[in-house]
Amino acid sequence: ASVDSAQINLENGSERISIDSSVNLNVTINKNRELLGCSFVGSGKIRYEKIDASFYLDDLKIESLNVKGIPAKYQQKIGTIAESLLKDHFAKKPVYRLNQNSLKIQLTKAVLHKVNIINGRLHVYLGY
Repeated sequence: ASVDSAQINLENGSERISIDSSVNLNVTINKNRELLGCSFVGSGKIRYEKIDASFYLDDLKIESLNVKGIPAKYQQKIGTIAESLLKDHFAKKPVYRLNQNSLKIQLTKAVLHKVNIINGRLHVYLGY
């Protein structure tokens, strides 16, 4: 899969990060490789792991999904399967990792302890 575009939103009154994305999927249908366009809107909770200076998405939920070329009657089932796969994927694979090469980032890593979203705002907790 490859991501064509992704928009991240923090919505007022929410503790979740919202993602609006377009993705190209390489799938095999009847032994033929097909490229399917897919768009989805989802949300998750941000988690920072200090040990590897990485950000993860937990509790991912897909609010809407449209896979081009797939009949509407199958979209909900595909959405349920995709949500389960993506939830597992993003809980284990970071969506962003702080680059360890610059002094500024190394200092940030040293004091950054936790991030979360409260009422649509990103809260960053620093300390030693």
